[in-house]
Amino acid sequence: MASLTGRNISSSYKDLITVSSSTIGEGIETSLKQLFDGEGEGSALSLSTTDIGVRGNFLTDSVTDFVFKISGGSTVFSILNSGVVKLKEQTSTPTSIEGGLYYKDNQLFLGIE
Repeated sequence: MASLTGRNISSSYKDLITVSSSTIGEGIETSLKQLFDGEGEGSALSLSTTDIGVRGNFLTDSVTDFVFKISGGSTVFSILNSGVVKLKEQTSTPTSIEGGLYYKDNQLFLGIE
């Protein structure tokens, strides 16, 4: 974990992260706020109490898969480092959603309404 112990403000303020706000001291709230470093340089990330926003490209290293999990820890889908999208197999047939896609019993289903 990074630490500011023993560092002067003048040499470390650029390493601090803050959020954009018109009112000092609001912090992270329900609406997305862009993250900035201590010098005011904006990042590609925005945060709220419920959402994460990413502007630009989403990059991972060449060895890591991108895995999307629900709060209980179960994988919903992943994008392998080779570019292949891997869907979680459904245990029951979900409600059809236009443009939706799901995988069950070695079959891929596309929702069309």
